Amino acid sequence: MSRLVVVSNRIADPRKPAAGGLAVALGETLKKTGGLWFGWSGKTVPDGMPGEGKLNVHTAGTVTLAELDLAEEDVDAYYRGYSNGVLWPVFHYRLDLAHLESGYLSGYRRVNRLFARKLAPLLREDDLIWIHDYHLIPLAAELRAMGCANRIGFFLHIPLPPQQILAAIPSHEWLMRALFAYDLVGFQSEADLLNFSHYVQAEATAEPVGVSQFRAFNSTVQAGTFPIGIDVDEFRRLGQAREARDTYDTTCKEYSRRRLLIGVDRLDYSKGLPQRIRAFGNCCASTRKTAIARPCCRWRRRAGKTSTRMSISSMNWKVYVAPSTAIMVILTGCRCATFIASLLDVVCPACIAPAMSPWSHRCAMA
Repeated sequence: MSRLVVVSNRIADPRKPAAGGLAVALGETLKKTGGLWFGWSGKTVPDGMPGEGKLNVHTAGTVTLAELDLAEEDVDAYYRGYSNGVLWPVFHYRLDLAHLESGYLSGYRRVNRLFARKLAPLLREDDLIWIHDYHLIPLAAELRAMGCANRIGFFLHIPLPPQQILAAIPSHEWLMRALFAYDLVGFQSEADLLNFSHYVQAEATAEPVGVSQFRAFNSTVQAGTFPIGIDVDEFRRLGQAREARDTYDTTCKEYSRRRLLIGVDRLDYSKGLPQRIRAFGNCCASTRKTAIARPCCRWRRRAGKTSTRMSISSMNWKVYVAPSTAIMVILTGCRCATFIASLLDVVCPACIAPAMSPWSHRCAMA
């Protein structure tokens, strides 16, 4: 049986809890199959040579983890620059946020060549290679250039925008041509697949040769949709467990006199978090005099204030809070947040904490 080789920008120990859909999905798959997981270690070498990096290989159960350190210049160009400064906003339909003139493309190509150069010696002849996400679109082309004849698949974990938006990316032809180095390209939705079909036929004059199969650049690629979902049965089991029922009962009792607005999202601009908070502030400002919120009982002494500014993950939000309103932002991970806005009968933000505390009872009874 062929060994599964997974390549992604970041990797994680599949034996440990992970944050993010990609890490969870790949970790669970490798726990079952075993194999090799290759990616960036997350470590930045300040004085490192661009295009070079130390590879650390170790085992985690049945999985071999190969972690590559990157030079700071490469992280700036490949990760912060082209991947997250160009591809991420454009693929999320946000041309207005893309740094299209930034010149990060050379760093993006350089790191993908580095990945290929470090990965190639670890490969076996019959390995099945599975490459993930927008950071590594040209990796298969780099591997093919080194003589790799393995079966290689690619999965895009973010949307693929329409042809007109993709064509705004400098060197977009090179980027999409790189997808023809794969045997199979997977997308999350039918809309993404349709956008890919329109692009390759209009911009690359690709010829359809089968169902979602296209030929161009002397290569044939099969495309398809493979949406990633949640484990419904596991979520149902967790929801019926004693701990979940106890938490539900406590929450109902604690919040019995309050209305709750709850949102759970990653901390990135594609989620519109600042806009949501401003909208909530406008709602408060239009109905009541605003006041500043503080995470303790003493905050009521500051009722003369009108707003507060909070900075989370490099985003500054000006938050307006009504006297009978509490707003709390709870960080649950480096890129995740739970935003809870509670319309309270009292004014202490701590009252919205899930667990009851002695002073939150005093506030609730005030």
